[in-house]
Amino acid sequence: PESKLVHANQVHGANITLVSKPGLYPETDALITSVKDIYLVISIADCMPVMLYDPVNGALANIHSGWRGTQKNIAGSTVKKMKEEFGSDAGGLIAFMGPAISKKNFEVDEDVAVMFPHEYTSPKPGAVGKFIVDTGQMVFDQLITAGINAVNIERCGYCTFDSTEHLHSYRRDKHLSGRMFAVLGMKP
Repeated sequence: PESKLVHANQVHGANITLVSKPGLYPETDALITSVKDIYLVISIADCMPVMLYDPVNGALANIHSGWRGTQKNIAGSTVKKMKEEFGSDAGGLIAFMGPAISKKNFEVDEDVAVMFPHEYTSPKPGAVGKFIVDTGQMVFDQLITAGINAVNIERCGYCTFDSTEHLHSYRRDKHLSGRMFAVLGMKP
């Protein structure tokens, strides 16, 4: 029920908010909690949802990792925040990287491409001045660098842009695009 949902008023940034009750939290792209029976909601339509679970300390994070948040390492910062707030051991965290736009479909101009490390960008074949960015690999690497074991990271293989029948994509559908919700919580 709506009375148990925690919503983030997302700003495509790297702010992380500790929550303990349902409601709308302003200017944040990551929600963390150790409270059971509330459910963290992230809205997505090409950006990557990243869900973290600490089974030892009973803590969760739901992250909206858009390209700006990815560039600012919101995933790695959220792992650090979970260590600080809950005593989480990154090596024991379980992560899920949800559906997002794939590298081949995430086309940007050079001014955006230069904001990313070169190993995640490449010129788009046949398109002068256009680049593609692998934000999915970048988020994965950020989680590894933050200390999460690779075997504890599950990656969804669906591309929001390519999955026309099942997933929303802002880049594909522009103003006609809907949104998907990634919801995460712990039963009481």
